[in-house]
Amino acid sequence: EDVATGSGGCNGSASGVVLGWHSRDKTKQYQLTMQRAAMALAVGFIACLALALAPQSYAHRIVMVPGPVEFTKNALRAAGGAALSHMDGSFINMFGETIEALREIFITRHGQPFVVAGSGTLAWDMFSSSLLEPGDNVLVLNTGYFGDRFAESIETFGANVTHLRVPVGDRPTTKQIVQALDAAPRPYKAITITHVDTSTGVLMDIRKIADVVRRRSPDTLIVVDGVCSVGGEELYFDDWRLDV
Repeated sequence: EDVATGSGGCNGSASGVVLGWHSRDKTKQYQLTMQRAAMALAVGFIACLALALAPQSYAHRIVMVPGPVEFTKNALRAAGGAALSHMDGSFINMFGETIEALREIFITRHGQPFVVAGSGTLAWDMFSSSLLEPGDNVLVLNTGYFGDRFAESIETFGANVTHLRVPVGDRPTTKQIVQALDAAPRPYKAITITHVDTSTGVLMDIRKIADVVRRRSPDTLIVVDGVCSVGGEELYFDDWRLDV
């Protein structure tokens, strides 16, 4: 689903959460963060309890969603092994190899991948808290439920959202995007695009959209949610001049 997804440690492994914000209204952010953390802990506890109580042998059911994903037996054996220190030489080498492999998946020579122990929601929050300031304007190309969810993250950190919505199952035209960019009183700080929205199955033409944005609003950050597309659809990070 993401560059990497981690969860609570049923087998003694650890999970990580990245928090960061600079909005003046930190109370709402803190409450939201605590709610998400509590939910993650609850889900992790229930999952661990279910595993502990379940029979040791069970029929494997293929997972066919954007995430969690299917793993090879080698990957499962590696995940179930002994923990390594992040300062261990072998871990450092493996982590470096992982970063380079991710560059191949995203087809980038210069982009910096981040291995995130969390879901796509955490990736949204990392973008919103790190690259946006309160009062910034963001254009959301909304093709379904996950456009709404991304917008909620952006608004939580104090930025203003403008939705470019279309009927369910449709996608914004180039003309509509140009009109939305030109109508803004000042350039948008960012434009967000859900490459494939799981709720509708709509596939966005990232290359065409990026070309339009670069011509009409060159300082606007192009942010792509690739949870449901990376590795399955074409996405050329460098060649299409994407930012996140």
